Amino acid sequence: MRYVHPLIDTQRDLLENTMTHDTSPRARARAHSLLLSAAGMTIKDITKIYPVDRDTVSTWIRKWEHEGPASLHDTPRSGRPAKLTPEEQQLAIA
Repeated sequence: MRYVHPLIDTQRDLLENTMTHDTSPRARARAHSLLLSAAGMTIKDITKIYPVDRDTVSTWIRKWEHEGPASLHDTPRSGRPAKLTPEEQQLAIA
């Protein structure tokens, strides 16, 4: 069984804050999963809460151990350049 290593208070506070206040749903799910794992919940049980594969939860734990807080958020991905200029994007949002 794989679990998150015991959390220190600052890590727990960061994960709890991310889980409740972050704007990214993915970051909130990762933080919550890590807290559940630290509380002793198995990966199998976490996959029942979040519809992800066992390997995904295991990756979240492994990345947390190696990258820390940076692992909670997605890294920028390559993709097609935007068709709209930044000004047009702001106008579209408004």
